[in-house]
Amino acid sequence: MKEEYKGILNEWLENPSWREYFEKAPSEKCKKVIALGFVYSELETEEILDELEVAEKELVLVDWQYLYKHAHGPEKKRIHDRIVELGGEI
Repeated sequence: MKEEYKGILNEWLENPSWREYFEKAPSEKCKKVIALGFVYSELETEEILDELEVAEKELVLVDWQYLYKHAHGPEKKRIHDRIVELGGEI
């Protein structure tokens, strides 16, 4: 992860709720997606979005189910659809 990204991630992780969400992720790949999501929310660049899309391809069902629990809005629907594609349940 780029140094610039690490600084943003560390700022997010100062919040105990976000830290718990990040630390309890079921895998390192899921943590990477969460971290990139934090960074994207700050910078909103195509580069980060591309990295996020690549990282999401490595997630397994349990990761998606974890992300679903904490998602909201349109993101929750997108995650739900991915869980269904993988044959999982909510």
